[in-house]
Amino acid sequence: MKEQFDVTGMTCAACEANVTKAVARLAGVQDVNVNLISNTMMVEFDPDTTDAKDIMEAVDRIGYGATPKQTQTAEAAGAAAGNTGPSSCFLPPSQSFARSNLKEGFFLSSAPPQSLLR
Repeated sequence: MKEQFDVTGMTCAACEANVTKAVARLAGVQDVNVNLISNTMMVEFDPDTTDAKDIMEAVDRIGYGATPKQTQTAEAAGAAAGNTGPSSCFLPPSQSFARSNLKEGFFLSSAPPQSLLR
């Protein structure tokens, strides 16, 4: 089972490493990926051996916080960020791109290429 968590209290790479080690030591945890920039953690674990509560307690014991991340659809996430429409993840309205800044292989469009929709 995979579950994502929001992690609080991390300020540096050492914090990230401490959280990773604490969770990786739990019985049943197969993989841990902690991201300092987004303050998130993805944990793959055996639900017969450990659960989200055990993971949150392990993080809490070393002085940080962890809560299960609320899941939402990509469109809901875009709407929460102020973007509207299904194509907002391809060209956020808050960013402007000069044609000279585009690198070969990128596209400037309000809709994804058809190859991505298949």
